[in-house]
Amino acid sequence: MASVQSIALTAACLTAGMRNFCTWNGLGVAYDGPDAERSLLVIWGAGCLELHAELVQYAPMVAALADTLYDQLDQGAPGEWHYEVTEALGCAIAEWIVLHDGLPPSLDWVKTCLVRLAGEFMLRGQPQQWPAIQFQAFLRGKPLAIPIRTQRAATTGTSQHWTSDTCQN
Repeated sequence: MASVQSIALTAACLTAGMRNFCTWNGLGVAYDGPDAERSLLVIWGAGCLELHAELVQYAPMVAALADTLYDQLDQGAPGEWHYEVTEALGCAIAEWIVLHDGLPPSLDWVKTCLVRLAGEFMLRGQPQQWPAIQFQAFLRGKPLAIPIRTQRAATTGTSQHWTSDTCQN
């Protein structure tokens, strides 16, 4: 089980990813504000705290997956998990909400997106350990092989930003 601190940091990074979406998206969607023609909070329509609660409910699952992967694979990080997986997931959830007129994604969609992001992240480290890792605990017994994508996150400066082809909306 992930520590309270790990879950809290994961929750913060999920919301940071949501805010990154509002900064970097090409849809003209801001987070909120009087100058915004369209905003995530208006599209969401259910309140600011409720939007953040929608994202942070996944923090225990994301933190537990990170702990499990690092424990089982016995490998060093191929990057920074919270920047490249957790924030990317927050960004993907925000985009889902925008593209689906304020509706949140299903738990199955979030799990699938998380598995893809985590798989791509870990594959960068030691691919020989990843021929067909199955995430059965996270997909209720439904095995899923991690696909290798040819496109990576777009690099801007020293941080990476999620691209919408990662999780099919």
